[in-house]
Amino acid sequence: MIVVRKHLALIVLLIGLVVPPELARSDESVGSNEVRVGTIFSRDEATENRPVRTRVIAEYFKNINNDGGIAGRKIVVISYDDEGNSKKTLDLARTLVERDHVACLFDLGTRANEVVRPYVNFKKIPVLFHRPPAFRQAEILGSYVSRHLPDSMMAIIRPADAEGAQYASGFYEGLARPIRESAAFGPD
Repeated sequence: MIVVRKHLALIVLLIGLVVPPELARSDESVGSNEVRVGTIFSRDEATENRPVRTRVIAEYFKNINNDGGIAGRKIVVISYDDEGNSKKTLDLARTLVERDHVACLFDLGTRANEVVRPYVNFKKIPVLFHRPPAFRQAEILGSYVSRHLPDSMMAIIRPADAEGAQYASGFYEGLARPIRESAAFGPD
């Protein structure tokens, strides 16, 4: 719960810094009395976390608004559920941008971010706190280790599932050097 609060506090801070009225992309997204932000929840995410996250986000922004909002402007959060459908994700992103006139999108899942990235880049809509794929996270880490700790020995402990395999292959890709695997353990 503390991590979620810190994450949301940072979102509020960035919204205040990123979208002042004079820099807003349209008069409709950031008015004199409100800032519209949007998110798309996916059913391909962990289902047990989604209702909790939705409620925490709603309550957090409600508290911010009760305390006067950001610089006197209320935050209006508009969220949709794409039901795990990539085509619907893109349609919902278009709805958020073109009909709902959001100033930014935030907290998109990995798949949703990949689907909407070209569209939001074209429309110049910022996406705050997207979650990169496990492969990309591990590739960055492997690259860092390769550059800064070239002679180090390391071990990777990962889940024995598809995401764990993606993470390991991304790490190896980032290292860009031969790897000697000594052991692999699966669940018993």
